[in-house]
Amino acid sequence: MLRAMFRAARLRPWLATAALVAIAVPGCILDRSGTAPTCTLDSQCSAPAVCVDGRCVLGSVDAGMDAAVDGGPRDGGDDAGFDGGLDAAVDGGSDAGSDGGSDAGSDAGFDAGVELDPRTIPGLVLWLHSESLRRGALTEWPDDSDEMHVVTAHRTPPVVATESGVRVVQFDGSGHFITDSVRWGGGSTIFLVARIAGTSVTNTRILHSDDVSNHFALERRMGTTTSIVVSGVRGEAALVPDELFHLYEVIDDTTTELLVDGVTEATVPRAIVSRSRAMGIGGNPVTNLAGNELTGAIAELLVWDSALSAADRAAVEAYLQARWAALL
Repeated sequence: MLRAMFRAARLRPWLATAALVAIAVPGCILDRSGTAPTCTLDSQCSAPAVCVDGRCVLGSVDAGMDAAVDGGPRDGGDDAGFDGGLDAAVDGGSDAGSDGGSDAGSDAGFDAGVELDPRTIPGLVLWLHSESLRRGALTEWPDDSDEMHVVTAHRTPPVVATESGVRVVQFDGSGHFITDSVRWGGGSTIFLVARIAGTSVTNTRILHSDDVSNHFALERRMGTTTSIVVSGVRGEAALVPDELFHLYEVIDDTTTELLVDGVTEATVPRAIVSRSRAMGIGGNPVTNLAGNELTGAIAELLVWDSALSAADRAAVEAYLQARWAALL
């Protein structure tokens, strides 16, 4: 509650300015004739058109009437802003609002008929998602958990782009993110919605902690297996190469288990050590280490510093399936 009050107070000085900017800048103009080319990626549209909801459209998507954030990595989107916007009352309200409301009710400002706010499940220490980010290079990925960790791009910043009508963070094998110190392990749960390109043929690091002797890694090994590594012990399963998004889950209790799309694929007979450490996302958490970075895309990452109950895991799975239905 204190955090919400602080953030609401922080918004008020520039909320009116953001509203004027949003009104003054023309929004996206759709081709309403029904003849606009279909698409799944921005690159399939002729500039200056971009891909939105499966159609090439003209104008700036980043200047939506509901956008509350005029600068920084957040976009605001068509129907919900980060912590408010023209359509949201900062102190709450019936339509949206950063502190609650019947239409959104999340500080992250997402609308999609998704009822679960992951922060209502205790122990959430990291929450990254791409839905409200601005298109283009992403130098810092905002953490929407109450921990508000700093997540910084290293080497070449990954890029926010559109796939299947939704925004994702794309990695081209030449850059990744590194978090500040995050405490987790000794009972933890990770959810990841990601696509690993078939061109990722080396030991691609999808997630990797920076502690040498007690490290954790989720990786694609030599393009043939998906594996987890816990304190030097590896568990892996055969990988069917594709260009699709999958839901990855890591369940750390007395053992560590990897599930892909709800199916157990690998198990390591030991738990992840509990400690504070940086996490590499799409690469190793060593700034100058190249050659093992992700080629693909990430839509959402959630990390809990607790082994969630079966009921909570089912709720998160349903939330992710609904939120990323266009990808999964």
